Amino acid sequence: SMKPKALTLLFFGILTVISFMIGTSAEGSSGTCGTDIQWTFDSGIGTLTITGSGDMQAYEKEEDVPWHAYRSEIRRLYIDDDISSIGNYAFSNCGNLSSINTVLAEHGYLPEALVHIGTKAFWGCSQLKYLVIEQKLATVEDYAFAECSGIIEIYFPDSLERIGVGTFFNCTSLMKVHLGWSSISKIPEKAFYGCESLYRVLYPKTLKKIGAYSFCKGHPDFMALEEHSIEEIGDYAFQYYNSAFPHLPESLKKIGVGIFADSMVIDVTWYSFYSHIPESTFENCKELESVFLYDTLTHIGERAFAGCDALKEVTYTGSKEQYEQIDGMQNE
Repeated sequence: SMKPKALTLLFFGILTVISFMIGTSAEGSSGTCGTDIQWTFDSGIGTLTITGSGDMQAYEKEEDVPWHAYRSEIRRLYIDDDISSIGNYAFSNCGNLSSINTVLAEHGYLPEALVHIGTKAFWGCSQLKYLVIEQKLATVEDYAFAECSGIIEIYFPDSLERIGVGTFFNCTSLMKVHLGWSSISKIPEKAFYGCESLYRVLYPKTLKKIGAYSFCKGHPDFMALEEHSIEEIGDYAFQYYNSAFPHLPESLKKIGVGIFADSMVIDVTWYSFYSHIPESTFENCKELESVFLYDTLTHIGERAFAGCDALKEVTYTGSKEQYEQIDGMQNE
């Protein structure tokens, strides 16, 4: 009765050896991705493991990433804490990646030594909801987390110096962003474009510029900007804004065109410290009912109130003569 059991064991032994050999010879499932960095992909469990230290290679395009062929199979990522840079396109379109350095689904813990995140590094990683970034990160390149439609909240360390264009482009679930103690001076164009769930942003005191289209379709609490010394707001920065009209700081020197176009504002008190209303500022604000203007206003740009069909009340602090002197009043 012993013989069949021995045979069975032997048979399983052979199977194991065969599967092991197939596993290691599978084309392109391991290699290097930096001077001192190796990668392996285990297709059986959908795990990509990146070991070593230093900077990952910066790829020119998504197809150059060595595990590109497996991107839809990658469910887990383990990446060494000594890795200081994540290359351009590294995990771009890894749409099923749901955990980084943890067994917790939907969570990601980025390496402790991480200083730099490359262009489109996590583009379209839509399964990730919570990301923890360690205390060394300084730069995040363009569209790094764009189309990460699952991310809910992100907290940046005070080491952060710069984020790129469209960093969170179309992150439709993103609700809270903490930039509070970083030293960034600019929120670049389209940084939070299409973040329609966004309502809370903690801004750093160092912030000077809000770029074009940066919060288009988002609804963050701009009241928090009042205490800051922002100098410039780019074109259409708050287009499709859906909240109460915000107070902006008196440090503002330049306001772009259409910053509140297509918004849901109802009552507007234009800023006493800003002498003109740029073109298209409130264009197509269909809900806008009343506007309060100070006698410091000297110019109203073209189409500033075009399409404001509900507007029925304008209050002005100056005289009728002054009101008629406002350049561009005839346009409205």
